[in-house]
Amino acid sequence: MKKMLILILFLSSTVSFSQGLNISISYLNGEKSKDSHSTEESYAIGGYEAVYSVKYSGHTSGDKKDGDKTCRLSEENVILVKDFIFEKGLNKDATLRDESTKYKSFEIFVNITVNMKIDGSEYKISINGDTDEIGHKDLYKNVVALIDKIRVMIKDC
Repeated sequence: MKKMLILILFLSSTVSFSQGLNISISYLNGEKSKDSHSTEESYAIGGYEAVYSVKYSGHTSGDKKDGDKTCRLSEENVILVKDFIFEKGLNKDATLRDESTKYKSFEIFVNITVNMKIDGSEYKISINGDTDEIGHKDLYKNVVALIDKIRVMIKDC
């Protein structure tokens, strides 16, 4: 995770603003139960450079391996990400919180932070809570769809 932070800072400082896209995403997905576990993913795109990191912990971590990947996205992929953000209305500051999670003994939860700089404008989205409570909200669905899109692009490059 330390390597990821250093790389994000590097990408943030070296991004060419003519490309107009700088994103960092932290996505924690977990289960609070007697067999608690979580998956923490980090994504960063600066210009055309992309970085991905995943870390597993808890009960199911033995089945899966932590990993890191860096790659260069195509111009087409960067345009697709930007278009998706505007199409889904994610170019805004937004917060979605579910406070009921503090009192539950079982839940499947997420903690997502998205920081974006697109064409000189900065945006931050923060989502935290039980997916049963927030999973039907458009903001949650659209941010997870963005993460899925970026994950596939990085996997394929």
